[in-house]
Amino acid sequence: MTVSAFAEVQYVAVLEFRGVELDEQILHNLSDQTRRGATELLSKDEYLIMTRENMMGILQDMGKDTTCVGGMCEIEIGRNLGADIVVTGDIVQYGPIYVLTLKLYATQSGALLQTVEVQEKDLLELKNDAFSQSKVLFQKGLGLSTGPSILQSGFTGEKPGADDWMVTDGNTAVVQFASSPTGAVVLVDGQLLCTETPCSKELTSGGHTVVFQKERYFPYEVMINAKSGMKFSGDLKPRFGHVSVASNPSGVQILIDGEEFGSTPISGIEVDAGVHTLSIDDPCYVGQEYRFQMKTGDTENVMYPVTARQSAIKVTVTDKENVLLGDVYVDGTKVGQSSSVIKIPLCSKEVQVKVNDRTFSEILNLQERQVSEISLDISQVQESRNNEVMKSVDYTVKRISSGTFIMGCTSEQVDCEEDENPSHKVTLTQDFYMMESEVTQELYERVMNSNPSKYKGGNRPVETVNWYDAIKFANKLSSMEGLEQCYVLDFTKVLWLNMSCTGWRLPTEAEWEYAARGGQAYQYSGSNSVDDVAWYDKISDGQTHDVCRKQVNGYGLCDMSGNVFEWVWDQYEESDDSTSMVDPTGPIDGSFRVARGGGWDASNQSVQVSGRFNVDPANAYDGLGFRLVRTANNNSYAPLRSED
Repeated sequence: MTVSAFAEVQYVAVLEFRGVELDEQILHNLSDQTRRGATELLSKDEYLIMTRENMMGILQDMGKDTTCVGGMCEIEIGRNLGADIVVTGDIVQYGPIYVLTLKLYATQSGALLQTVEVQEKDLLELKNDAFSQSKVLFQKGLGLSTGPSILQSGFTGEKPGADDWMVTDGNTAVVQFASSPTGAVVLVDGQLLCTETPCSKELTSGGHTVVFQKERYFPYEVMINAKSGMKFSGDLKPRFGHVSVASNPSGVQILIDGEEFGSTPISGIEVDAGVHTLSIDDPCYVGQEYRFQMKTGDTENVMYPVTARQSAIKVTVTDKENVLLGDVYVDGTKVGQSSSVIKIPLCSKEVQVKVNDRTFSEILNLQERQVSEISLDISQVQESRNNEVMKSVDYTVKRISSGTFIMGCTSEQVDCEEDENPSHKVTLTQDFYMMESEVTQELYERVMNSNPSKYKGGNRPVETVNWYDAIKFANKLSSMEGLEQCYVLDFTKVLWLNMSCTGWRLPTEAEWEYAARGGQAYQYSGSNSVDDVAWYDKISDGQTHDVCRKQVNGYGLCDMSGNVFEWVWDQYEESDDSTSMVDPTGPIDGSFRVARGGGWDASNQSVQVSGRFNVDPANAYDGLGFRLVRTANNNSYAPLRSED
């Protein structure tokens, strides 16, 4: 071989081998065997083998890291060294067997030129193999000749004949390649054939060496005898394991090695082999670090114990100059009494205080390890009005005192819909009267001289009435009892001009939910047991039932959950405002009206006190009714009289 004096020498960098739980000196010796093999095989005029000391010195002078985990990092180190060719070695142990995988990369292109895999039970044999197989690696990867390095002068071999050339049919084969998992690169005899499995390619018939490669998987090498129509598959073994993390409660934010990992529960996430650390980075919870060693193909299941970050509250309840005692609940759980400092979780959402059968609520905004003071003045609450009852011949009315509450998806509600969020504070400044039950068929017939209901019964709620029917009924009942009419009707347009009108009207959505909650922290109106308070799909027998056959809520109202859906005044919109509201009456426009409470055909979730439903106001069906309210004034009110 004649070498030009100006031929460019290629630099070869053999990086330090890596192996799980192997002594560093053994790894150094194995990588040195590969350097020795390269030195014996490669021409010194064409290739320069970099020493360990030379490589470490270059990287340290550049301030670069000398360790590496992934293939792209290995190539980057080769580029930092100025190497044209990079060799890496990875050793893993499967039981008693050591498996050494040698890889040859072209640094500039990043292409994998060749891989060689060696299996031995003895480390000494593995050392000998590292020397011999490194020659095979360079020979195949660099396309080196296996013949003598010095050419003899003159003619050699036998004289060719004129008829020694033959053409053979069928010298190519169409072969299918697949892998598990898919998406592997396929190399045939060291040359790239497929960039992604599955694939179908044409290659020369006969014997070939096929290697399947995929990032984060061990290569799979197989010898094939290619014939058309054949399919070859590579079963790639992962270089990673899987991690699952759970906690109680769930939703805790987890880090792995300082990087975001996800919120619990975390199920079956791929994690590279090696030592890793789990930690918690959550605004509500803390926990110890958890270290583990991930081995290829293993699964790590972690039940993470967490502790809630702490805060504290002190609730003071006053009535004029008197300090009152009340029971304090946080997110539905009793935690102590007022006038005491009570430790609670930092991320608690809502505090409720029960005083003399009245419940007051506040949304919490706490600081870690600080005491938040909450003061409630109930001096304006007129307890005598809470028990005021007004009766007519065919309905009963309860007085509901004004107050403040949290509207929407509070802590006792389950699986809330999007339009029930966010929860927000609402203040009602005026007392109001609300009918104890939905308007019955007996009352509706007396006022309107008709009964549109499907399920007939004088004491059953009227149904199959649309929103406009309810508006007309309210005005007519007000007129019959000598009260001002609250609505002005102009075809399909309804105006509520006088907001302080004391005649009969539909409740606002806020008034309805405030009354349905009954001053209590229950999922349904009057109880956490749906069967105690509601007729719904599982127990209604497919029809309405007489009113007030179920348990009443804290304000003495019945059937606020179930029996029939109830029209309210408000036009429908999805809630997107968490700010406090005072006497809200809903959006100023919209195509639909709100119905609340659920009915005999609704699920148990739909009859929760926070449930909301949008209905065309012209729609009427056999599960939709209503009840009425009146704004109260400051004077005592005599029982209502019906008009014959």
